[in-house]
Amino acid sequence: MKHKTNHRLHPVKISLIACILLCICLGTAWLNNIFNLDHSLFTSATADGVAYIHYIDVGQGDASLIALPDGSHILIDAGPKSAASSLTRYLSDAGITTIDYVILTHPHEDHIGGAPSVFEAYDVKNVIMPDVTTNTRIFAQTLEAIEKEDCQNYIAEPGDVYPIGDTAEMTILGPMQTEKSNLNNSSIILRFVYGNTAFVFTGDAEEKAERKMLDAFADKPLACDFYQVGHHGSATSSTLELLEALKPTYAVISCGKDNDYGHPHSEITKRLDAQGIIYYRTDEKGSILFSSDGNTVSLVEKTGD
Repeated sequence: MKHKTNHRLHPVKISLIACILLCICLGTAWLNNIFNLDHSLFTSATADGVAYIHYIDVGQGDASLIALPDGSHILIDAGPKSAASSLTRYLSDAGITTIDYVILTHPHEDHIGGAPSVFEAYDVKNVIMPDVTTNTRIFAQTLEAIEKEDCQNYIAEPGDVYPIGDTAEMTILGPMQTEKSNLNNSSIILRFVYGNTAFVFTGDAEEKAERKMLDAFADKPLACDFYQVGHHGSATSSTLELLEALKPTYAVISCGKDNDYGHPHSEITKRLDAQGIIYYRTDEKGSILFSSDGNTVSLVEKTGD
């Protein structure tokens, strides 16, 4: 039988270890100063009236986080299951403990794969989903996680408005109808407004769903500062009519590096260029962060890793 032996560290060794630890701490502080690392940009709440919109790199999938100054958090989609640990790590690094709304645009794996992990790791208060089901295992696991969380569950209804604090609100613009044969066209289309700035998310909605939404809300404000490019930059989405109605200044394409679908399609990137829309790609830049002070939307450049 092996016995544990107690070894006492010599005082000189203790002093050496203490010096090494002190040097590590001072070195970290020095590096933060040299590279101007500002971790406050990634915290979940700010005191300066600035909202942060995170477009999280989850590979070939979608996941976006909205963090408001009052501490409210909205997660739109949860990426594929393969990126679940990366997603929860990102959220935790951002200081997230509670999520006010989880919005799952449609039940495809690249949008809900990380959802069970999110419900397990955080206190989720509300969930919004389209009124459509599928028979996949990950969808069943997501429903089980929602039931276990015992949070408020809403079906997305076009025209519904969800106030978030005093300065923000979400308006559901779609789906106008659910399609069991094409879950992409059952995607939630969402317009989020903070102060005088607006952000539009369309999930994987394709041309047919976009046109139905545009017809139904022709007399409503649709213009936005920012657009998350539909269906990962697929040619099935982001019609010219949609872009002309939204008139975004910025856009993000969420897609995986060297993905099997060829996303984003050149037809879409050329269309964005022709409209003068400044766009960024997660396969090129990784996670992308924007800020809004309620009047102006800005890209937050990374100052270090």
